[in-house]
Amino acid sequence: MVHARVIPLVLAVLLLAAPPALAGMTEAWDAYDHGQYTKAAELFRAEAERGDSEAQYMLGQLYDGEQLGPRDVGTAARWFQRAAEQGHPDAQNSLGYYYDFGLGLPRDRAKAAMWYERSAAGGSIAGRNNIAFEWAQSGQRLQEALGYANEVVAKEPKVGAYQDTLGWTLYRLKRFADSVPPLCRAARLDPGSPEIHSHLGDAFWHVGLQVNARMQWQQAYDLAKSGQLLSPEGQDFLYAEGEPFKQAMQERLASGPGDGAAPDKPDPNAFDSAIAAGCTVPTS
Repeated sequence: MVHARVIPLVLAVLLLAAPPALAGMTEAWDAYDHGQYTKAAELFRAEAERGDSEAQYMLGQLYDGEQLGPRDVGTAARWFQRAAEQGHPDAQNSLGYYYDFGLGLPRDRAKAAMWYERSAAGGSIAGRNNIAFEWAQSGQRLQEALGYANEVVAKEPKVGAYQDTLGWTLYRLKRFADSVPPLCRAARLDPGSPEIHSHLGDAFWHVGLQVNARMQWQQAYDLAKSGQLLSPEGQDFLYAEGEPFKQAMQERLASGPGDGAAPDKPDPNAFDSAIAAGCTVPTS
């Protein structure tokens, strides 16, 4: 998520006359953008205590992103919640994510979905992605999920999680061949996510590329087992899913995803589209 702020020239000229809260936030953002995170936190905190939801959200981000030392999910969760309750869409998404994976809060998928949906309604791209994934995962509101997923990918095509949501929604709609390209792009953009590799494996299975499916499941299992080379999102996913996910990958390696048999012959169109999307697809 991009946090850089560009201050219009006319606003910069008027800073001396700005209200104290505006001046305080401007100074906080300036410190943040220059990597002075301790100073930024002090300045954001002053405004956060006055009730500024953006300052509260940014404090959560600083504690979450390890700019103030080791990641402190407990403190981040408290600031995200304060901002979310004031209607800050990105904070609502972050709070939903924390509930989703049990970070600093008890894991609660229903609360996660509630906050994601509020975030999406407020215009957050990340919130729209995450509620779309929740709908796809539960098999509900799939056409709405597809609409959000397409919108998100059109705006930010180089985010692995967003491509994964699009691919997984298409998969849940049983559009297996269509799901392969976005899932290939997702795996290329975020190779450290075991969940994305598992999704790509499932898609490969249903287009008849069983060897490739097992390669992806093996990669997902190896990432989960070793804990090395995980992306930050991959680490959070394993924190929540852990052993059940590794067991699921072992079951897939033995007998497939369990939601239908693989076709007798590979789909040549799916193979070609996977190559076009940048997937490495061995032929043997």
